[in-house]
Amino acid sequence: MTLDILYGNEALKSTLRGFASRKAFPNAFMISGPEGSGKSTAALLFAMAIACKGESRPCGKCESCRKISEGISPDVITVGLNKDRKTIGIESVREITDSAYILPNDLDVKVYIIKNAEKLTAQAQNALLKIFEEGPRSVYFILLTSAPSQLLPTVRSRAPEIKTEVFIDKKLTELLISNVKKASELSMKDEAALKRIVSASGGSYGKALAILEGKNKKTPQLIKKAENIVTLLSEKDGAHLMLALIDESGERENYASVLSLVQNALRDLSMVKKGGDGDMIFYSDRALAVELSERFSISTLVRLTTALDTLCYEVTQTNINVRTAAVVASGRLTDVM
Repeated sequence: MTLDILYGNEALKSTLRGFASRKAFPNAFMISGPEGSGKSTAALLFAMAIACKGESRPCGKCESCRKISEGISPDVITVGLNKDRKTIGIESVREITDSAYILPNDLDVKVYIIKNAEKLTAQAQNALLKIFEEGPRSVYFILLTSAPSQLLPTVRSRAPEIKTEVFIDKKLTELLISNVKKASELSMKDEAALKRIVSASGGSYGKALAILEGKNKKTPQLIKKAENIVTLLSEKDGAHLMLALIDESGERENYASVLSLVQNALRDLSMVKKGGDGDMIFYSDRALAVELSERFSISTLVRLTTALDTLCYEVTQTNINVRTAAVVASGRLTDVM
């Protein structure tokens, strides 16, 4: 298990190598990025590098690396949401605090990996902050989050942020074809279907893999929802557009996917509107794209795409309420129409 198991993410790997070469890792840091972007894999690699006994960290060969990669080291502890809870409360942090001062079992260090860190309550975050500052030097904390802005400023200042990479569609397609048999087969049988999968994944390798393996059952629905929103935009139907956008404002991740798909559809329409003959991202039927593009002016398509860029950023990078974002979206897009 070496850095090669984490596709792309060269900036993150460079950061890891820098810490490893100095043999000095921060006792607390966060790894941020969208779902499926490799945060958990990156956390394991950092844990291996912190505990590694080899010359080049992580070596992937020493006993420490082996146990961590196989998930059998009791000194790498993963904390996350309990199935019946929507937040990570103070009781979970108290368990960390109680165990952090106990000496490691088989490593020289302890590493706590906290998944969905944005779900930590304010009380839990403040308790974590205390152990960040006062805990043993041999204890490390890795926070994984897809919404770093939802963490307290004091926590963000104490735990430096390392970002995972979101792939452009071309790079993601190449990675999937090179490493996933189903993607390679699909590229030869139905290239348009593979493009739709890549488009729906929002640059996430993990999400694209889940779609290919049939684990993400919602993707076809999300594509249909995006198609409906584009149709309503083309018809300048502001009332139904508002209803559609609010109706889709359920889970943040799904809503962000719908907005991203609409962006890709509008970019396809802009390309064909300008007479371009390049590969389309969203539409597999060029004739349909041409027909839809005739309902928009170039300036309208540009303004709509710009508005969606802002909305996608707000949904994925801020703690705006998703339903509020839907209402804002309907207003901004209606104004452009």
